Amino acid sequence: MSDKTGNVDDDNIANIINSLTVEDQTKLVEILKKLNVLGDIIQEHERQHNKLIFFKKKRHEIRPIIKNFLEQITQESYIPNEVKTHFKEFKTAFLEATANNDKFYQIVDGMDFFTLGLIYYFYDKDYVKAKRAFHEALEKGYYKNEEIYARLGACYLKINDEAEALRFLTKATAANYPPSFYNLGLFYKSIRDYENAAKAFKQAFTIKPDYYLARNNYGTTLSKMGKHKDAIYVLEKLVNMKEDYYLAHYNLACSLCLSIEKKSISLKNEKRIIVKILEHLREAFRDVRYIVEARVDQDLSYINEYNSKYYPEFDTLAIFCTKKFLKK
Repeated sequence: MSDKTGNVDDDNIANIINSLTVEDQTKLVEILKKLNVLGDIIQEHERQHNKLIFFKKKRHEIRPIIKNFLEQITQESYIPNEVKTHFKEFKTAFLEATANNDKFYQIVDGMDFFTLGLIYYFYDKDYVKAKRAFHEALEKGYYKNEEIYARLGACYLKINDEAEALRFLTKATAANYPPSFYNLGLFYKSIRDYENAAKAFKQAFTIKPDYYLARNNYGTTLSKMGKHKDAIYVLEKLVNMKEDYYLAHYNLACSLCLSIEKKSISLKNEKRIIVKILEHLREAFRDVRYIVEARVDQDLSYINEYNSKYYPEFDTLAIFCTKKFLKK
């Protein structure tokens, strides 16, 4: 019997159940259990389907972002906040969709793992997980092997496996892939082989002239070699190419300081060079990261020594770190 809405009321359900034999009641309970399990299966299927839809959406959104990001990190390894948001969302979608789901794992391609590797490397700074993701990308047939080799070389460099770092970076350079030469330069720089580091950085921006990070590291490497005049020439050219490249302004100020300290240039022009140093620091300090670094950077010690000698009542760097100054 049904009520006016067409639904069976609770009293009628109870009467029907009571009219059943014990055996039929037992069967009914088993059927209800199976229906409950089936309902859970359907709900789980819907959850997995929704995860798949969400992942595909995030995959679609992030791929053009990755293309731009790979270009951006040749200039400065700084991740904009909007890119960080996309990184976080893609990683969440990827991990949730692939968790305990072998079927879904089959539709993930090499580009997905390559993207995950970049996120682990640049966003999480988890170089072991990044390495695993890049290896998965290789196994999944990611088509740009030189990119994978360059990133794997960078990962092994970060975890201090020099032999593997050199092996992968050497394989990547065979394809004349600029980041492979850049990472190879970082490898040589880490073991203080500055001559080979300089050659690798120069090769990177020879292939890709707007590879600003490679130009910057070429300049700082020349400075490490004591070639301060050459370093100044390279870094001055770089800040002329990209005026808002604050890292290059900062390193140029350091090289100018070292050139005076090491007597690489005539002291007759000392005051003029001091002005240039402060001008480049002014530009660099538009990025607050370099304000913090400058306070402890030994390469800038000459500024403080000069300050103590001629203007003991002032703290030059402190003046440059004020917001009032930066607004000028």
